Amino acid sequence: MAWGLKPKEEKFYSLFEESAKVVQTGASKLFETLSKNNVDIETSLKEITEIEHKGDDILQAILDKLNQTFITPLDREDIYTIAQELDDVIDYIHGAIEKMLLYKTGEVTKDILELARILLKATEEIVKTMQMLKSMNTNYSSLLESCHLVKDLESEGDHVYRTAMASLFSGGHDPLYVIKWKEVYKQLEDALDHCETIAKVVRGVVLKYS
Repeated sequence: MAWGLKPKEEKFYSLFEESAKVVQTGASKLFETLSKNNVDIETSLKEITEIEHKGDDILQAILDKLNQTFITPLDREDIYTIAQELDDVIDYIHGAIEKMLLYKTGEVTKDILELARILLKATEEIVKTMQMLKSMNTNYSSLLESCHLVKDLESEGDHVYRTAMASLFSGGHDPLYVIKWKEVYKQLEDALDHCETIAKVVRGVVLKYS
């Protein structure tokens, strides 16, 4: 090959997909835990911690590959942002379950369960986008539709979050209860925000390269 250049490194796509599946696994475990009648937060935290560590390993693998690769299939900034945002989502999932254990929040609320359900759907959609990204020209319409769906889910989550906050601060709860659950709700709301950021970046990539 002229000038001794290597072809574009395609490994990033498989790492993105692997990372997205880790995030989806964490969201699934969170929803599964909160859906049970007898919630075992301590066991769930241990499991999600292991999942979060896998996410950290994949992020490091992507960053290492980015530093080692001369010609990348996407802009370096886009690769870095997607990788970091995926890792942030699992970090916030971990943060939510960790705070539930540390703060001894007690009985699961309907709002936190609904946020967990919406987050799971968003992460499932993100897995789909990462699976399609390598063939973005072929999957152009499907990718844009998927990104739009993630945005809609984030908006749905925002509505649930605002409703939850209104309920918390209605005056009918103990102040300590309010403080505890406010922190947990915020973790999942932030996780959904990062899902939307991933969708925005992917949409920008599709429009740029297709």
